[in-house]
Amino acid sequence: MKKSIWEINMVEKALEREGFSNELVLPLVNFLSRNVQILTWSQVDWTHRSLKKIPQNARRIMTNEFVVRSTIKEDQKDSGDESTSKLIIRIRETKLIETVIIRHQTLRSRRVTVCVSSQVGCAMNCSFCATGSMGFLGDLTQGEILEQFLYAKAIDDRCSRVVFMGMGEPLNNYNNVLGACRVLLDNKIFSLGKVTVSTVGISKMIQRLADDEPRLNLAISLHAPTQSKRQSIMPAAEADPLPKLVTALDYYVEKRQAISFHSKKKQKVPLLMIEYILLAGVNDTIQDADDLGSLLSNSTFGQRAMVNLIAYNPTPAMPYNRPKESTVRAFQQRVQTYGVLTCVRITMGSDVNGACGQLVKQHTRKKKVTDIEDIALSGETFSVESNTKVPLPAILRTSKTQSEKKIRRTRKESGVSSSVLLLRLFIILPIFFIFYSLTCASITLGSITTNFSSTLAYLLPLYPRRL
Repeated sequence: MKKSIWEINMVEKALEREGFSNELVLPLVNFLSRNVQILTWSQVDWTHRSLKKIPQNARRIMTNEFVVRSTIKEDQKDSGDESTSKLIIRIRETKLIETVIIRHQTLRSRRVTVCVSSQVGCAMNCSFCATGSMGFLGDLTQGEILEQFLYAKAIDDRCSRVVFMGMGEPLNNYNNVLGACRVLLDNKIFSLGKVTVSTVGISKMIQRLADDEPRLNLAISLHAPTQSKRQSIMPAAEADPLPKLVTALDYYVEKRQAISFHSKKKQKVPLLMIEYILLAGVNDTIQDADDLGSLLSNSTFGQRAMVNLIAYNPTPAMPYNRPKESTVRAFQQRVQTYGVLTCVRITMGSDVNGACGQLVKQHTRKKKVTDIEDIALSGETFSVESNTKVPLPAILRTSKTQSEKKIRRTRKESGVSSSVLLLRLFIILPIFFIFYSLTCASITLGSITTNFSSTLAYLLPLYPRRL
């Protein structure tokens, strides 16, 4: 079976083998990244100015040994509110993966994020995730990862961010994920602003990633504040105890800070996402919130982290339940008392079977389920409703309607008296009238100056005649 043209390293070696420069692949992938609707070689316009310089024999090598797309988009399901689209993609004829397009509607932007898979199945076997029960079925290649983004961009050209939060553990497929990330970030190809990798917390790979590509954003699936509880719901945590993981995350933040922000304004921007699924009666108590707040407030990485609380989405055959909304808010408020930025993720795509742990596992069923676990990322849509005063600002509001409700509620709770409002009015009105008077005066002066100039222009030609 032919490989994808997006296996760029393989293409370069094939060209070098025949004596051609490996740089000839760059204009082609650049062309394909801007023409995402192209699926076969017959659709490629070789007369395009960016492709003219590629020799005929080099074209022959690429078209004979590689394909434009090695995967097939089999199905697409759109949510009723058009905020989410789920793509079913077939790879290697028999295996299926899923990709989710998330359209954010916030006050600050209308960005679109693509959630991609890195493996077929998953070996981590988290007890709350049905995807883990599938077992590990194989790694995706660099091309298979990148083609997910291409299919998504063909559907919505606004796609500008990628998160590795679909099927699989990205750091267990390190080389292919790293290669795909570098292509996505390459300013000569896709030039994406943000790419986020989510992991259960493989310490040595986190440190390696920090050395190899510190530009990447990192999201950690923590889900419990103590080693014993974390290990009980995430068996893979046994290999990476919390102290070891904390050391790796401190190292990542140190590397990230070195290449990140220099302005004072951006020095407090979160560099790390902590994902925490709330399981009713398991890890959602006030004691758990205290343990989490203490863990983060007393660590280096915790000072630059944002906690993303995710209310569990019930999944068939899983022994967990979704916590009450009041429990979620109480947990959030308690963690915030430790000075930790904490947000609650808004559910998106609940009607397209895109939920955490249900990717591909249930895609043939007609029953509607909830959204994927890890859509949360730097810049994702969050709910930050809380009255707790914390040193970090509440950010990333979700929609105009929700924001207006929040503003009204905040005004009501702030208890601003009518006398204060009148005082503000008496200060503002005089300033307004002074400004208005000055404006009118300037207009009048301008009219006088104009009339004087016109009169002078009329009289000057007549002056010599009177001599």
